[in-house]
Amino acid sequence: MEGNPTGRDPLASGGSWGQRLRTARESAGRHGEGWTQDRLSRASGVGRVTISRLEHDAVTYWRPEWMVALAQALGYDPHQLFPLHAVVPATPPPRGARTRRARTSAPATETLAAAG
Repeated sequence: MEGNPTGRDPLASGGSWGQRLRTARESAGRHGEGWTQDRLSRASGVGRVTISRLEHDAVTYWRPEWMVALAQALGYDPHQLFPLHAVVPATPPPRGARTRRARTSAPATETLAAAG
C-alpha cells in the first residue's frame, strides 16, 4: 500500500479485526488519503453498514468471503490482515467461568486458504 497518513500499520496493530480493518481503510489510497466506508464497499462488494459494524466489533461472526474481499480490496493478504491470534485469548478463562463459544466454520479455513 502506498502512503499511510495515520502513521499506523494495521499489520503491526495488536487490535481486534475491526480495529485492524479500520486502520487499513484509513491508510488506503495512492496518496494515503484514506478510503471511506462507501469506497471500500464499492471496491469489495461488502455493504457499507456491514463494514461499519465490522469496524466497531458489532459482528460476532465474520463471513470468510467478507474477509477475503475486504483484505484484497485494500491490497492485503487476508491471513495477514485478519490473523487468528487477534481473536484467540492469550490465556484460558478461569475454571468454571461462563464463556461464549466462538462460531467456527470449516469453509472459513478453506476460503482463506484459497485466497492465500
